[in-house]
Amino acid sequence: MEDEEEFIDTRKELSIKQRMFLEVLETEARGRVTVASNITGIHRSTYYHWIKNDKFKMEIKWIEQGIQDDLFGELFKKVLKGSEKAIFYLLDNYGGPEWK
Repeated sequence: MEDEEEFIDTRKELSIKQRMFLEVLETEARGRVTVASNITGIHRSTYYHWIKNDKFKMEIKWIEQGIQDDLFGELFKKVLKGSEKAIFYLLDNYGGPEWK
């Protein structure tokens, strides 16, 4: 719960435009900066300027972690359904040297 409170407090310290961009990046754009830029009308160079701000950068890391968690969840669903491609991908990339 403490991490969640820190997350909320950090976003409050950002500008309205930064918060809007982060919301779109997290939801509609699913981490794709160009897509978020096109939707919000905020140029990518502005994003790269903002990323120098530690609080903004921390929010980006939260978003990236959430997206990565979602993707792993989908991968594991496919593994549990017996998808050979998903199984081999998982083993090749995360199975360790004994699987290579």
